[in-house]
Amino acid sequence: MKHVFSHLVDSVLQVARDFDVPLERHLGGDFTDVWQAIQDASDAQAIEDILRRFLQTILAGLTQERKSNFDILAQTVRKVIEERYHDYNLSLDSISQELRYSTSHLSAVFKAAYGETIKDFITTVRLDKACELLLGSDHKVSRIAQEVGYLNLGSFVKIFKTYKGETPKNFKLRKGT
Repeated sequence: MKHVFSHLVDSVLQVARDFDVPLERHLGGDFTDVWQAIQDASDAQAIEDILRRFLQTILAGLTQERKSNFDILAQTVRKVIEERYHDYNLSLDSISQELRYSTSHLSAVFKAAYGETIKDFITTVRLDKACELLLGSDHKVSRIAQEVGYLNLGSFVKIFKTYKGETPKNFKLRKGT
């Protein structure tokens, strides 16, 4: 029976290698302790406990690896938005195409990481930059709208009012510039 379980461990390790699962990072490079523990086990229950701990360690490592990859992807999306907020065509679809992920996958990863949708984050970045420009420049509202990625002044004013509670002009007047 110990021989069968040792082969089971071998098979799990082979599958992990076939799928490029970095087990060494989570289990250490030397797996002989698992095989030795199976050989030293006194009964089937002890072997089952060893295998259960072994598989739990592998699953925990995979979960951590997946989380790390999701965090990196979410950070990449955020960086793209922060660098290209002024692009009129910036959207979930354009980011998905650029990064070669489905829109649903990117949406889920970003929302899990930051608690908001990609569309809302794009709008927030654009409006924050618009507020900076409204207060720090003498540009007209129409020019500021274009500088932060809005082709249509009416859309910009409507979105600004929805998110900020006032029009860009009133925001600028209220802040005293």
